Amino acid sequence: MSALHSLAMHCRDRYVRAADLLGIEDPVVRAVRRCGWGRAEYPDGVNAWSNWFYRELIPVLLCTDEFVRNILRCLGALPCDDPSKAADAIKHLLANMVLHKAWSFPISAELIDL
Repeated sequence: MSALHSLAMHCRDRYVRAADLLGIEDPVVRAVRRCGWGRAEYPDGVNAWSNWFYRELIPVLLCTDEFVRNILRCLGALPCDDPSKAADAIKHLLANMVLHKAWSFPISAELIDL
């Protein structure tokens, strides 16, 4: 499963859980339920980078409601007049993220040959 697919399925599952908590079942929620395939997973031990992505980055991104909604807008699961604006909002959020001080990145500057 690709990292992007997993991220999208995590967003789908988070949206659906929120709708379930509120008891909402309308055409939009049904469309989100049908979006994608498979379960959102956190694969184990693939490599240091994927462990960081799945275990540290995805949970932080899923805490941002607007990020989740924009991912679902880009997928066509939520109504959106202009999916490119949703994509731009995602890029803006990612570009301006404050990196978590506790994150231990799987690659050090010494390993990168510039």
